[in-house]
Amino acid sequence: FYLRTVSRKQTDQCNASYDLKTWHEIMGHCNFDDIKKLQGVVDGMDIKDKTVGTERDCEVCIKGKFCQTRNRELDAKAKTVLELVHTDLAGPISPETKEGFRYAVSFTDDFSGAIFVYFLKHKNDTVQATEKFL
Repeated sequence: FYLRTVSRKQTDQCNASYDLKTWHEIMGHCNFDDIKKLQGVVDGMDIKDKTVGTERDCEVCIKGKFCQTRNRELDAKAKTVLELVHTDLAGPISPETKEGFRYAVSFTDDFSGAIFVYFLKHKNDTVQATEKFL
């Protein structure tokens, strides 16, 4: 039986008093209202100044809310089989299969949705798998 002790410094951190903005940063940019609610249910949590800013003043939160602009044109869908093929390479897979395969390459036909998968022992075997697929 072992007892793991906690240092005074660690326990002092549990009884912390910070302003709302600092708690917002400590809590991973949680919204201010939820942080205020936490104070009532977490022992040792003290909020010094509850009037300091809002999430709208937090540069990290603002950057996190940016969204990418999407191209408004619809993506072109293939009109015939094998006109457009998507490919993906996965690996290294661990543990390798009993046959020694560590990678898998897939080819997906955009028109039919058919998927073809080839297992590879080495990443550079992708060229041969592509030739075999075509």
